[in-house]
Amino acid sequence: MKITVDALNSVLERKMPFETFDYNFFVSVQNSYIFFATPKVASSTLKKTLKYIELEQSVTRSDVESFFGNIHANTKYPFLSPFQLGLQTFCDMLNDTSVAKFAFVRNPYTRVLSAFLNKMSYLSKEKKKVVESLGVDVNLELSFKDFLSVVESTPLCQMDHHWRPQSDQILMNFINYNFIGSFENFNSDFNYIVEKLYGEKRASTNDSMMIKNVNEHATSASNKLELYYNNEIKSLVEHIYAKDFCDFNYSRELPLQTKT
Repeated sequence: MKITVDALNSVLERKMPFETFDYNFFVSVQNSYIFFATPKVASSTLKKTLKYIELEQSVTRSDVESFFGNIHANTKYPFLSPFQLGLQTFCDMLNDTSVAKFAFVRNPYTRVLSAFLNKMSYLSKEKKKVVESLGVDVNLELSFKDFLSVVESTPLCQMDHHWRPQSDQILMNFINYNFIGSFENFNSDFNYIVEKLYGEKRASTNDSMMIKNVNEHATSASNKLELYYNNEIKSLVEHIYAKDFCDFNYSRELPLQTKT
């Protein structure tokens, strides 16, 4: 089915503010691809590495290194956002089968816990909104269960993009993606993408700058599942993220780390 600007706007009305959509989609005109940077799914690493590869083709290495200050800055150079590109042109690229479209997703259990550990650990703007919904003191420590209760009761279009269901976040079943990679297999999946976009030589390089890990928001959520999950909370997450478990084939079993 052909994607039109009207159809896109109609979907966004139900799923997310335009600003969120525009912030997370990145378009490479020169290399004909579109990717969605899913929050809490190695998005900083993904953006930084692809920016490095794109820029490396036209500037010196020292220029590339000096460019990377705040990876989340509003400027998307050398990429364009849908708004910068123009929504009609963006939709034309979505409909063009020669344009690659990809995104990365993560196990819902670890992604929502990572969002909680990251955004509720200090007086962030996200925490202020959550405690306002609960009507509690903003300085109080928030439980994972209380956090999830707010997430569950929040309308989809008003939900924060750090914990909005990924199926809705990346417009799954609306955009025809060529590839959906996983956080759990990030290096392998990402190298596969780079090979498809830039060729085997670029993907197989031993360049230490190839995957530029960005860990300022890392929470080690995968190692903390036993501390935060019980049967009640597990069921709550399964309910909130039912589409993610289904669309991305994640098991309903907690991915607990094997102890040796």
